Amino acid sequence: MGNSIFIERVRVEEGFLDGLDLQFNQGLTVLIGARGTGKTSFVELVRFCLNADSFTDEAAQRGLQQALSVLDGGQVSVTLSDGQERTTVIRSASDISPRATSTIPEVTILAQGEIEAVGAQRSGRLHLIDRLVPERQDFDQQAEHLSAEIKSVTIEIRDLLNEVDEMDGAANEERDVPDQLEAALHQEAAALESVRATEADRTQLAALQNASAETKVQQGVFERALSELKSLDADLKSISSRKVLGEEWPDSAGEDDLLSPHRANVAAALSQIDKARGTIANTIRNVEFNIQEGDKKTIITDQASREIRVRLEALEEGIGTVTRRVEELREKSGQLSALRQRLTEKRAQAVSLAVRRDELYRELDELRQERFKSRFSVTQSLTKGLGPRIQASATRSAQTRPYAEAIISGLRGSGLHYNSLGPRIAASMSPLELIQSVESRDPKPMQEAAEISTSRAFTVIESLKNSDLASIISAAIDDGITLELLDGAEYKDSENVSIGQRCTTVLPVLLSHHGGILIVDQPEDHLDNSFVTSTIVTALQNRHPEDQLIFTSHNANIPVLGDADLIGVLDSDGRRGFIKHAGPLCAMESVRAITEIMEGGAEAFTKRAEFYRTDDTGG
Repeated sequence: MGNSIFIERVRVEEGFLDGLDLQFNQGLTVLIGARGTGKTSFVELVRFCLNADSFTDEAAQRGLQQALSVLDGGQVSVTLSDGQERTTVIRSASDISPRATSTIPEVTILAQGEIEAVGAQRSGRLHLIDRLVPERQDFDQQAEHLSAEIKSVTIEIRDLLNEVDEMDGAANEERDVPDQLEAALHQEAAALESVRATEADRTQLAALQNASAETKVQQGVFERALSELKSLDADLKSISSRKVLGEEWPDSAGEDDLLSPHRANVAAALSQIDKARGTIANTIRNVEFNIQEGDKKTIITDQASREIRVRLEALEEGIGTVTRRVEELREKSGQLSALRQRLTEKRAQAVSLAVRRDELYRELDELRQERFKSRFSVTQSLTKGLGPRIQASATRSAQTRPYAEAIISGLRGSGLHYNSLGPRIAASMSPLELIQSVESRDPKPMQEAAEISTSRAFTVIESLKNSDLASIISAAIDDGITLELLDGAEYKDSENVSIGQRCTTVLPVLLSHHGGILIVDQPEDHLDNSFVTSTIVTALQNRHPEDQLIFTSHNANIPVLGDADLIGVLDSDGRRGFIKHAGPLCAMESVRAITEIMEGGAEAFTKRAEFYRTDDTGG
């Protein structure tokens, strides 16, 4: 599709607007009608069908409920066109998502009352500016991909480091084993010397002790390998046993099974898993054989050692206990050495993963910086175009609340004042800096950045190390957007002005963008006629030829002074809403409808005209 995409047709089947079929073109369309005829329902059905974003969560929920209520089990279809190619989008009340013939373009839709919420809420203002950022969807897709990778690697690092902590604890408990072994060896040598043990007995005893320790360390390695292999086999079994594309092709869908080639591909893929399971099963048998052989070797070695100990015990009581103690300590020393080697490997693995994760995070941060530059450029352009009455600005990474909430969630149950500590840490450390402090178990960076005590930083680390670190590092820290309105001699933030002033700030921003589709439900709400005429109407008169604007309205200035290209008149018989008329502004039926519905009738319109024609003296 080209750039000048527009909604060409909207049709509704069943529900309150059953039978509605309205065709559009580029330009300004104004839908008018008495209250209760379905204007807002039409807007929400289009939003529902196109799965268009809302500027606020409240509007999204409210709009979805209204759309489902209006459809009452039916469906809505929207056809979009660029003048050459068409995309048809259909969605029924039961559809989780729309069904479309090609990619659905982005459409901006604002519900009744949503404009003022945009000015009041940070997320709404950001969404408003993002509508003007052409690369936004590319940014979002790349950011989502990077965030998913970062979360996955962070979870892997957390689990690995927790395993390292357990292994390190076990190693610390046995840290005295080498010293104990050395002392026991001296005691054994003295005992053997006292009984004048032969050189052959001494050599054989030492060899058997070493062999026993070596075999038992080997058994530990084999048993851990066996556990990993069985776990892998269980995972593969779970995958291969899943019923994928198992549904039989229904007779009512036609004679040919169109899923047949896909079933064959899936079957081929699953057969590879079965082959892999066969290889793993063979490996499991081999490892089990190694364990069995090790058990046999241990029995033989233990028997030979026992015979020597019995012979030595006969020479001097207690010497057997001494030699058995040496054998046990040799085994413990071997296990400790193996454990420390695994610790070194696990730590190296964690470091390697952290390097990869940190690089991904830097990529994400660079992407966010590029997105900020685009947003900043948009705000500068808006200030230049709408100033001096309205000015916009962007602040990098100003919204830290989701990040702070992720920290708070991780600190619950720690005994700390997490509601104050979470925002404090979020304001002083980036997610990556915090996670690095937790993973390194180093309190100093946190202590210095958040200005808290060492013991408090240690408590934070202990609380967070087993928490959902992935949610913390991937927490959204978005840019802040400020919209300000010149009120007298000073600028006021859109958060701190009246509802009418908020609309006065937001509407010009919305109308400043060209080339897209904009649908607004009753933009004149909370605005006086002077603003409607001076701002909205002026923007409509200056619209780009390729713009498509669809407004619902009760204000006659919008279609008349805005020079609408199409007037759609909705009516209702109480049970169903329908299109009573659709035509150009100059059509007699359009003039009649605007006069009767929006001006209160011909008589009221004539009286107002006479009133405005009177001079200042009333003559």
